Amino acid sequence: MHSSKYYRLLYISCKICTYFGTIGMTFDPKTHLYQLDERARKRQFFSCLAVSLCIIFTSVKTYEIYDEEKVTQEFNLCYVFTFVGILLVGPLWNYFVEEDDFVMVLNQLLFYQEKFRANWMPHVPEKSKLSQFMDSLLFFTLLNNCCQPFSTFIFFISNSNLPIFFHNLYPADLAGGGGLYGAIGRGLYIVDFLVISWMSLTLWFMLLVACFSSVTYALPFFFLVVNELKWEQNGEAGRQTIPELRNSAKNIVIEFNSVRILNCGMMKFLGPMLTLVNLMIGQFCLFTNFVVIRRWNEMASFTKAYFILLSTMFQLVWGICLEVSGRIHKNVNTVSKSWKYFTLETPQESKYLRKMAKSCRPIGVGQDGIFIIKRISSMKFFRGIITGTFKALLTIGKS
Repeated sequence: MHSSKYYRLLYISCKICTYFGTIGMTFDPKTHLYQLDERARKRQFFSCLAVSLCIIFTSVKTYEIYDEEKVTQEFNLCYVFTFVGILLVGPLWNYFVEEDDFVMVLNQLLFYQEKFRANWMPHVPEKSKLSQFMDSLLFFTLLNNCCQPFSTFIFFISNSNLPIFFHNLYPADLAGGGGLYGAIGRGLYIVDFLVISWMSLTLWFMLLVACFSSVTYALPFFFLVVNELKWEQNGEAGRQTIPELRNSAKNIVIEFNSVRILNCGMMKFLGPMLTLVNLMIGQFCLFTNFVVIRRWNEMASFTKAYFILLSTMFQLVWGICLEVSGRIHKNVNTVSKSWKYFTLETPQESKYLRKMAKSCRPIGVGQDGIFIIKRISSMKFFRGIITGTFKALLTIGKS
């Protein structure tokens, strides 16, 4: 199911994320397993701590320049930069605290998928369409996430006078002068640029971790369930597994329950984080949309472009995540309902399968009982952004 190229891409992705302290685990391309690394864990802890201190500093400086009577462009820029940092620093600590369970679940997923392929897909070549699609998706994800931090570099260079940057603590008249004091000012600017660059790389590569773990989790995982364990009217046409998988109620139930248990393990880690991220991304998009529309004539061209780019990127990425997760929820939970149409060897097996179908709890993406992503979640998200923006313009915008 997974090609050698896929494992190499996982190795490279983990190597990059470990180097910048985003995660404390490595991937062994020989054993095809994730494993914790003590040195990487120490680097990860110091990265989490340093990033948190930077975000606290930017939060304090943003609060200091807040003026209730007149909200300036400087405050809007500081607020957006700080908000994105707060949005990402929570999951960063979550990776550190829950990394043992995260590594265990990822290894279980890889092991199960390879075992499933060996048992039920013996004739599928390594370079199947699904495998090639996963390779391409992981490659473009790696390329995209390596380019994203450049937006932070450009933001720093274009807005280096903002009070949220450390080098502005140094007096401006001394930094702009010559001699030793001027050299110190320029040195602090370079150090600050390196710190902000490292911090942005650490935070942005969290998206890379989320992407390669999602590819490992969602694509082959739910593809197998929806396409191979579901009754289809056209019979065995389009199947990649051997018919013996669907000729026995025991095989169907075992594989479906394995999927459900692995999903519970992954959601134990991802569920609370998805709930928090959904809330914060919605608030961030509302703020940026309101500011851009309300302050359009007062904002510089770069600021407008930066706000629009961030808002559009977050809305598109999160909207796609909600749409894919919603489709997964809908399709997976129709699998057990289709079992009543299977014609098995004995009536007892058919009866057993129907009873198991009735006892199956829904498989969902999210935190059970609080936030489960369904088919209409993406539409609700975009509707909330649009209606919330207009409500803010009609109420706060008049003041």
